[in-house]
Amino acid sequence: MVRPADRRRRCRGWSNYSASTAGTPLYGSLELEGGQPYQHRLLEGRGALVRPELLAQLDVAIGDVIVIGETRFTIRGVVSSEPGRRAGAFSFGTRVILDRRDLEARGLLGFGSRATYRLLVKMPGADPEKPLATAAGLPRPIRLGADVSVDEDDLGRELGRAENYLSLVGLIIVMLGGVGVWSVIRVFVQQKLRSIAILKCVGGSTRQILTVYVAQVFLMALTGSALGVVVAAGAVAWVRPPSRRPPGSRPPVG
Repeated sequence: MVRPADRRRRCRGWSNYSASTAGTPLYGSLELEGGQPYQHRLLEGRGALVRPELLAQLDVAIGDVIVIGETRFTIRGVVSSEPGRRAGAFSFGTRVILDRRDLEARGLLGFGSRATYRLLVKMPGADPEKPLATAAGLPRPIRLGADVSVDEDDLGRELGRAENYLSLVGLIIVMLGGVGVWSVIRVFVQQKLRSIAILKCVGGSTRQILTVYVAQVFLMALTGSALGVVVAAGAVAWVRPPSRRPPGSRPPVG
């Protein structure tokens, strides 16, 4: 979690941290907004580079202080493009780039943290697979970042993570919807207590009264469900792009 150092701003959000060392990135360069050149010294002394979304989320700007864990970091730049970062990659929060020494020294990689380590190797020549495949002393086979199979595995893992996250969100929405329906029915019954008392006084039985109000609740639920289906169908029809056929072509038969 990341939050502004100013306690008057009661906002916070998820972040995905990247620990950088001097000399990285090996290929390409970080592009910062405003034409600011990237240098690793921007991260030294508890500096941070953030994405524009974080500025809008926390209502902060360059030069402001943010708190990660219990450590304060100063925003020194806004990242517009990061080499090696795939467009559309799923993550639970906005991107924040820190110095690896600050990340390790401040205890942000302690018990309970979730971190992935990447060993970056810069190889001369056009075919890096041959020297890497024969490298000795490595604990496990090297995964080449430019390998198509590796990209497919990473993409599948990110899609699976996104699916799990959306499933959890859907479950929470269903639970909150159930609580909302229960609250509405409870208020509805409380408003009808006087009518129920009058019906009991004129000879209505408990079964008859219960049947009447259960039928009312059922009709309201049926009406709301039908209205939701109509709205959803209209939204899907509006979002779905129209099918385009070449001029003079005929629709398929059968």
